[in-house]
Amino acid sequence: MLERIKSRTSGQNLHDLLKAVHLSGSALKPRYFNTLARSKNAEFKAEEVAQIVEVAELSRKEYWNKVSIWLSMNIPVDIQQVIIGGGTSEYLVAELKNLFTYTEISWAAELEEDVRLAFNLPIKKDALCLRFTDVYGLFRYQNATSAISNHRAS
Repeated sequence: MLERIKSRTSGQNLHDLLKAVHLSGSALKPRYFNTLARSKNAEFKAEEVAQIVEVAELSRKEYWNKVSIWLSMNIPVDIQQVIIGGGTSEYLVAELKNLFTYTEISWAAELEEDVRLAFNLPIKKDALCLRFTDVYGLFRYQNATSAISNHRAS
């Protein structure tokens, strides 16, 4: 997504662009993109920021389109529950809720605390915990499945 924004604007620095998108959240707010504008003229700067935000919104929609197609192709329609975690889930929460309207959603929120404790991360709200929840959840699931299999075998 960031590469697409970079290629459609005046070649933004990816770190600064990521920071602006992250701070802005899912409803992209122009004030977070002000530092990316290169123009010194206030009018041109406002236009440049509006263009960056517009491209970011378009890129977000394109990204969601690809994610939703993949989810629709790989997750059965008749499932009763989905477990959603990871960094992108917070960014796409509204879209995910809309996609899984008739399915119970577990947001793996309890896993954030488990990740924080397992890796001794600070108590503050940290995106790092979100990034690890999906992998950590899969790890715990596989360990639990392995333990059940071992118990049955003995």
